[in-house]
Amino acid sequence: LSDFDSVREFAESLPKAGIDHLDIVLLNAGKLQTDYITNKEGIESMLAGHHLGHAYLFELLTPLMLASPGEVRVVVTSSMAHLLSYSEGIRYNVTGKDFGPMVSYGNSKLANILYARGLSSRLDEKYPGKFVVNTLHPGSVASHFSKLNPFIPHFAGYNVTEGAMPLLRPAVEENVKGDG
Repeated sequence: LSDFDSVREFAESLPKAGIDHLDIVLLNAGKLQTDYITNKEGIESMLAGHHLGHAYLFELLTPLMLASPGEVRVVVTSSMAHLLSYSEGIRYNVTGKDFGPMVSYGNSKLANILYARGLSSRLDEKYPGKFVVNTLHPGSVASHFSKLNPFIPHFAGYNVTEGAMPLLRPAVEENVKGDG
């Protein structure tokens, strides 16, 4: 998701594969970089992959969502790590000098939350009743991500199947209201 050309190619591939609408969009990414890395546009990789890539993908997929005959569910995975972000809020210009693995990860996850809230508000205004946007923290999951992450204790609470449930519930359960 940090490679914006790849994001665009993916979005363009869906209609070519015969997909004419989307009812559910799950914006879920979590990769902790312990070193300062940027994408080819020079953007810190976690911010690019966790947030900007998702925002770009959402915009590209909007025509397919609008083609859905009913309500569209959008679920954005964030993290309690958003509490570890920079004290002034989101930094879009993170440099190697001010990079820290957890603060930068938290930065990207705070961006997810604020994006989802703004997106929900904008969509409600423009397309009343069409979109339900939710954001969530999945909890501590014993996944490949947690095993590679030196900052997460290795006693993660949920297995991968259990860890997927918080993401799936707002996507498929009836009568879910958006929390942005």
